[in-house]
Amino acid sequence: SIRGDYRSRGLDLNHTGFLNRADFREAWLWAQYRTNDPWWLTRRMWHNVNVGYGGNLDGVPLVRGGNYNMFIELANYWYVGIGTWLDYAETFSDRETRGGPPAPIPIGQSAWFSVQTDSRKWYTVNLNAGAGDTWDGQYYQVNTYFELRPRSNVEVSAGPGFRSEWGVSRWLAYTENEAGERDREIFGEQTSKRLDMTVRGTVNFTRDISLQVYAQPFMASVDYADFKVLVPPRDYEYVGTDVYDEGVMQPDYNWASFNSNVVLRWEYRPGSTLFVVWAHSRDTTTGFGNFEVAREVNGLLAADATNTFLVKVNYWLAL
Repeated sequence: SIRGDYRSRGLDLNHTGFLNRADFREAWLWAQYRTNDPWWLTRRMWHNVNVGYGGNLDGVPLVRGGNYNMFIELANYWYVGIGTWLDYAETFSDRETRGGPPAPIPIGQSAWFSVQTDSRKWYTVNLNAGAGDTWDGQYYQVNTYFELRPRSNVEVSAGPGFRSEWGVSRWLAYTENEAGERDREIFGEQTSKRLDMTVRGTVNFTRDISLQVYAQPFMASVDYADFKVLVPPRDYEYVGTDVYDEGVMQPDYNWASFNSNVVLRWEYRPGSTLFVVWAHSRDTTTGFGNFEVAREVNGLLAADATNTFLVKVNYWLAL
């Protein structure tokens, strides 16, 4: 298959939906080779190749790369997948500096692996792991997903994940010259860690009454070091604290949040439904920069919470 996308600079669809950006064009080529005949330990196999090219309408390259991925359905109905991404040219981010010059992203590569157990059973386990380059730094991440179906009317799932990045140059601020014009774009090498989990549960008491639960704890830390100035188009120059004094303008931060929803749904007559909802949220922000789970959990427990209760009634009019 071949796919193309073109968006003019003035394109605005936000009244009808979400548009992540305008001023963009890209083209993708996708090919798949599939085998459906059982062979040795496998039942089926899929091989996919994707190659992409994209940029803004000024000619700034935003996408130059492709990936290969393979999925195997084993004889025991487990799934195994592997994949890799390779850049074939340097790219840029035309949004990183918030109106300044594009930020360079060197050629990089990454790889991932996944395995999923037999989904026909009352439990399913999915593991995903990946590592490689991100921007001009590196990353690794591990995500798991558990789905439990102990009874026909009960379903629970949980998906914890962890991601770590280091050596990633991200924009912080800009300085101005005596004429009030943008002078230098300040970057810092970012080290970040992120831990999150999404929990969902559904209980169907009867055909018409069900209870749904959603919860998502999240915590992250970001530390900056080795401040530098962008030298367009593709270089950096390290600077001292005279440009960006970490002791005065502290960019390091920690953020933790917890959001949950509990929804009781009752279809009291065909097409007419009553919803009773409880939404709970809390978050906290600090400036430590290092990652400590126990500290973030204690901070969340001590943070002020927002609770929202909502009752919604739908009534179907039969005319």
